[in-house]
Amino acid sequence: MATGRRVLPSLLMDGAVLIDVAPLDGAAGTELVRRWHADADEGTAADVVRLCAGHPLALRAALEWLAARPQLTLDVVVRDLTAGR
Repeated sequence: MATGRRVLPSLLMDGAVLIDVAPLDGAAGTELVRRWHADADEGTAADVVRLCAGHPLALRAALEWLAARPQLTLDVVVRDLTAGR
């Protein structure tokens, strides 16, 4: 399995199947964020989803960034995303 924002023609040539994943709605995105980060309150998780436009890859990147920095909170992610970082 491979994920990306662009189609990778070489994978298609090798028989890969393209699956388009639409942005998640607020409820589904919030549930996913809270599954990945159990301490997240619903409001902060919803903010992350909104700031990532519901894109699963963006949500994953934001939460992986946080997972690598356990001393930080989800509020820091919201602050950084709001600041355009």
